[in-house]
Amino acid sequence: MAPIRRREALRVVAGGALLALAIGAATTVLVAWALGPVPHPASVGVGWMALACAVGASLVRPIRLLLALRGRGATLVLARVDAPLASATRSAWELAGDGVRGASPELVLAHRTAVLARLRAVRAVDVVPLRPFQR
Repeated sequence: MAPIRRREALRVVAGGALLALAIGAATTVLVAWALGPVPHPASVGVGWMALACAVGASLVRPIRLLLALRGRGATLVLARVDAPLASATRSAWELAGDGVRGASPELVLAHRTAVLARLRAVRAVDVVPLRPFQR
């Protein structure tokens, strides 16, 4: 899951950076247009605050997506391509973490081994394409 998680994080960070850059540029143009060629110093401060708020607001969604990749949330990325494998991975994660009462250690180990074998066959490139129209 680590390569899939890293690749998805790269995709989210790149998209978030591009979005913040675009919104920052658009906000700069709008603030410059609104303030005119020789603004009052207090107006410049308001313009900078508007720019900071716009860029900060544009980063909320990418940050939430990155936080969702922690732990079992990474299986949601895998579910786009192979839902049964994502479900099996989530259950193996839960069985290994909590130590469910009454679960046979041998069955838990066998399930984990089978899931790991299936995960090794999945390429991160197939799960998280970085080019927008690759799928």
